[in-house]
Amino acid sequence: MDMKQFVNKYFGPDQIKEVSLLADTTYLKKERVEIEFKNESKFQLPLKVLKQVMTKEPLDLSDLREKRVIPVVEELIISLLESELGKDDLYYAITLKLLETVKAASKSAEENVFGKPQGQITLLDLERQIRKKHV
Repeated sequence: MDMKQFVNKYFGPDQIKEVSLLADTTYLKKERVEIEFKNESKFQLPLKVLKQVMTKEPLDLSDLREKRVIPVVEELIISLLESELGKDDLYYAITLKLLETVKAASKSAEENVFGKPQGQITLLDLERQIRKKHV
């Protein structure tokens, strides 16, 4: 894939200077990229996410969050619809089990140093840390 298509576009409020493919992949072995912005800062994320949120004009951070979260919510809804869980089980899965699982992963991962600000720690970072402890 030609990464030049992303140059001069925006990731939220930041204009993209360069995008490069990373050697590591997502949990499902999908491509990840590193974005270098015009302000020289860098950010890593799945290529799929960049394609979903990249815009021709700057977005404020609230709009960026919406663009990032909505596709994830849609995928979760599809998965839940496919499972045909009852209403009570659905509530239990979302409000208790999902949050409990994320909290446990967060607690385990936050005990280690990631080398990046807490706000940039992703669920994949958390999963990688858990896998390290169980190997």
